[in-house]
Amino acid sequence: MAEQNKDISLINDEKNESVFVRNKKKENFKKQLIVMVVIFIIVSAVIATVNLLGLPYDRTNNTFVSVKVEEGERLSDIAQELEEKGIIDNASVFSFLAKIMMNSDFKPGVYFLSPSMESTKIASILSNGITHSNGFTIPKGYTVKQIAKSLGQSGFVDEKSFLEAASTFDFSYFRFIGNENDIEGIDRIEGFLLPDDYKMSEDADEIMVIITMLNQFDVFYNDNYIAREEELSLSTREVIVIASIIEKDTTNTKEMSKISAVIHNRRNIGIGDSLPKVPLCSPSKDSIQAALYPEENEDLYYVLSDKLDGTHVFTSSESEYHELKSLYEKARNERSSSEKSKKESK
Repeated sequence: MAEQNKDISLINDEKNESVFVRNKKKENFKKQLIVMVVIFIIVSAVIATVNLLGLPYDRTNNTFVSVKVEEGERLSDIAQELEEKGIIDNASVFSFLAKIMMNSDFKPGVYFLSPSMESTKIASILSNGITHSNGFTIPKGYTVKQIAKSLGQSGFVDEKSFLEAASTFDFSYFRFIGNENDIEGIDRIEGFLLPDDYKMSEDADEIMVIITMLNQFDVFYNDNYIAREEELSLSTREVIVIASIIEKDTTNTKEMSKISAVIHNRRNIGIGDSLPKVPLCSPSKDSIQAALYPEENEDLYYVLSDKLDGTHVFTSSESEYHELKSLYEKARNERSSSEKSKKESK
């Protein structure tokens, strides 16, 4: 009987121990789950904060402003210059954003930045630099002169030699450049220095740098694009002109094909100014694709929205266009007055 009671006692102890272990595992799982939830909330909050703080200062302003970063210059001083030049809204907020993104070690050089760019993008560009150990990066929307200045300041090329090569070297063997007698100097290659990452030998001279960039464009602009431009009765240069207009007018990729449609529609019915002969800048791949594949609609006008969020409103009516333009200008003036009052009250 005693042995039987002992066995029962052992069984009960094992059951109790098993229950204890299960409960312990449940508690540990709950703790781990709570920790995971807390981490998720923190990460989500950080991402939301970065997205909020990283919004462009002014999506409606696509003007590029020159900013020179000196060797050893402090983050706070760079941020202050960005604020003074109207590229960002608040230097302190930008500095905080750059630090939490771990993009606060800005590289020396000359950069062309726009109020329409996201602050996170600005911090990334300044942190990565125009040039790196085996090459350089060309941001979208740069002109030949801006590219020359940026690469020259970064020590990758000699600025004057780059511009001289762009003006005088014979690049006519590239199909898209050819021999257009009415286009001279750097205008011949304007728009064709494709925004992209480039890997280069350190001993490459200015001519080789330009040829590499033109080759990159030639590879990107494939046979399908050439066939498409023929369908549209356009030359490659005309496509790049349209793409450069799109690039200058919007940073919103969702709107690019709509803006392209307006340009094509106006061109097809012969209203408005004729296209410029020379591209306004080196457009992005997205802008080039939009120029080749416009949305199918009948819109003839576009104007920035009075929401002041950088988006556009599209219409086929001239009278509606003028009404929309008035609404935008009114909203823009009201915001400018409000911003001026805030600065004066500081």
